[in-house]
Amino acid sequence: MEHAQVLTVQKKPVNVARWVMWILATGLMIFFIFAVVLPYFGFTEEALGRFYNVKWWLVGHIIGGLAALLLGPFQFIGSFRRKFLKFHKRSGRIYVGGIALAIACSLVLAFTSALAMHWTWTVSLLFLALAWGITTGKALTTILKKKVEEHKKWMIRSYIVTFSAVNFRWMFAVLMGAEAGNMVVLASVSLWISWAVPLIINEMIQRNKEKRDAYQQQQYA
Repeated sequence: MEHAQVLTVQKKPVNVARWVMWILATGLMIFFIFAVVLPYFGFTEEALGRFYNVKWWLVGHIIGGLAALLLGPFQFIGSFRRKFLKFHKRSGRIYVGGIALAIACSLVLAFTSALAMHWTWTVSLLFLALAWGITTGKALTTILKKKVEEHKKWMIRSYIVTFSAVNFRWMFAVLMGAEAGNMVVLASVSLWISWAVPLIINEMIQRNKEKRDAYQQQQYA
């Protein structure tokens, strides 16, 4: 008598924390675009403020950064990536190109409108541009060398820096609301926190995951 074997497929458990994070990030991103970014495209002196004389550099920075901000999430959705591989590759190229444009324009802004504000703001922007360039450059070079797993790690780091534009706005608003210091100091502090702290947290999570995976491999070896 033959006994039919019933194969059960275990579904991957839903990562609630990750979904909450993405929903929160999406909400902040939408608010950032409508409340902060779009008003600049009024192109009036009132809307642009201190950026009025360098408005086209600002527009280039916004367009490049916004392209990366919007396309970034599609790079991380595994099922979408596998189903639309051509879009994944093309959007990845636009992502890198957008960041290159945003960085180039930010260097001009750093030595014009930012320097007019305070030299510490210029330094903060330069280090942000450096972090953005390094993380995105490594993401590009690793995929060109077919190092997919390393590429994924660097893409996460790159998008963390990309998302600092959103993080900066709410962090700065919170610190200003708490009257934690003068505007120049709080702006610089908020900018550093917006990308450096999330990068550190990501590295801690990644190291912990690697240790856990290594331990599990030893258990099953």
